[in-house]
Amino acid sequence: MTLDTFFEKFHLFADAPDAVAKMRGLVLELAVRGQLIEASPIHETHPAWLAIQGEIREQKANYELSSTKPFKIPEHWEWCVLNEIADCRASSKVSPESIQDKDWVLDLEDIDGTTGQIINFATFSERRSLSTKAAFEQGDVLYGKLRPYLNKVVIATKPGFCTTEIIPLRPAEFLSQEFLRLYLRSKTFLRYAAQKNYGMKMPRLGTKDLEFAEIPLPPLAEQKRIVAKVDELMALCDQLERQQQE
Repeated sequence: MTLDTFFEKFHLFADAPDAVAKMRGLVLELAVRGQLIEASPIHETHPAWLAIQGEIREQKANYELSSTKPFKIPEHWEWCVLNEIADCRASSKVSPESIQDKDWVLDLEDIDGTTGQIINFATFSERRSLSTKAAFEQGDVLYGKLRPYLNKVVIATKPGFCTTEIIPLRPAEFLSQEFLRLYLRSKTFLRYAAQKNYGMKMPRLGTKDLEFAEIPLPPLAEQKRIVAKVDELMALCDQLERQQQE
């Protein structure tokens, strides 16, 4: 049974507890494992991708990587250290005195962890927060490090400032922001974060552990096709959720 057919038969088990949420998780996990779409044609993996792979393998020689991986990836993909394909410290700290009234200020409460979407936009004049903020740029992937199991990861739609409990990540040119966001929201990464976080009442994932996380990387064209398929299936999840509510 294909995944599309599986969605067509969804009504048969739609009343199961958290059925749609489980479907969202399944889609993300299949996507980052390379099992959601067909692999890239050979012309997309050569020669530019081979050059990128070579650079990544040279960089990985500087790290002590785990001998066992979370799952097997397609042969033309590459396991990477996140710090080598995204800048995890691109953001600068900003005092509230430097923020303009009209500037966007993002807090964790503005992010829906279920869908990975921004649900509220607030300006500094509306918040008047006195705490230090982290500056981010449009296109940065914003990762909520506080209580990682809440799965609060979004892409910045414009420049702004966020709580320091959010880490702005700036992907390299061969890493799609959308694909990085998918992986950081996948069950595999949630398990990694659960193993590495610290603090009992308010667990956090440290920036260094985020930097040393391993991520599977397909060619850029394949990343974009995976993201498009995920968007299509997530839209179907939204539709199924609305039908359940009705």
